[in-house]
Amino acid sequence: METQYQTWVNGAQLISFPAGVSASAANDVLNSHLLAQVCANQDGVVTANPRAWFQRSVDGLAQLMWSTQSTQSDVSRFGNLDDLSIVALVAKHLRKKLPTVIFKQMTGMLEQICELDYEHPARQLFRTQVLDRNVGAHGTKRTAINFQLSACTAPDQVFSLFVSLTLAVPLQQDFLHQAFYGVDSPGDGLFFYSHKELSVARYARLREMTVAALAGDAVSLRQRLPVVTATPATLEGGANGRV
Repeated sequence: METQYQTWVNGAQLISFPAGVSASAANDVLNSHLLAQVCANQDGVVTANPRAWFQRSVDGLAQLMWSTQSTQSDVSRFGNLDDLSIVALVAKHLRKKLPTVIFKQMTGMLEQICELDYEHPARQLFRTQVLDRNVGAHGTKRTAINFQLSACTAPDQVFSLFVSLTLAVPLQQDFLHQAFYGVDSPGDGLFFYSHKELSVARYARLREMTVAALAGDAVSLRQRLPVVTATPATLEGGANGRV
C-alpha cells in the first residue's frame, strides 16, 4: 500500500514549520507546495485576484501529483486587528477543524515565536511574513497579510497530516476594494482551504525536477522557525503582544 500524505492548504504558501515526519517526507510535501507557489505567484495574481491565485495553486499541485479531495472558501471578519490578534482568531476558527494534537502543535509554535526576543531573527522573519506593507497602484499604502503555519505528526497510520494556513486580509478599507472582489464590507478577508492527498509513489517521478525548478527560490522560500512539540498551548494575551 503506497503512503499518502494529507494536507489542508490555505492561501499563498510562504513559510513552513514541519515537525514529526522524516526529512524526506517533509521535503516532498514542502517542495511540491513551494513550486506550486512559485507558479501561482506569477503575474501578480496573488494580490490582483485571490480566487484566481487559489485556483492556479490548486492546478499546480495537481500537476505535482496532489489530488484535491475538497475545496472550500470562507469569509472571516477581521477588521483593523494587529498580527497576533488575527492569528488568535484563525486559531479559534481552526480549532473546530483540526485534530487536537495538530491544533496544540500549531498554537505551541505560535507561542514560542511570541516568546522570543523582539530582535530575534526568527521573530523578525515571522513579522515580515505576516505583515507585508506596500503601496498600491494609486499610491495608497496598504497591508497585505500572507501567513502560513504548518505542523506535522507521524501517527501509526500510513499517512502523516500536514497542516497549513494562510491569510489574505485587508487591514485598510481601500485595500479591500483594490485587492479583492466579491467582498464589500471593510475588514472582510477571503479564507480558502482545501483537503489534498499526495501520492508519494507518483511524485517520486517528479522529485528531481521539482528540486531543480526550486533551486533559484529555495533560499528565500525555505525559511524555518523553531520547532516545538505537541504540548497544550493557547494564545492568551496574543492580541496585546508585539510581533
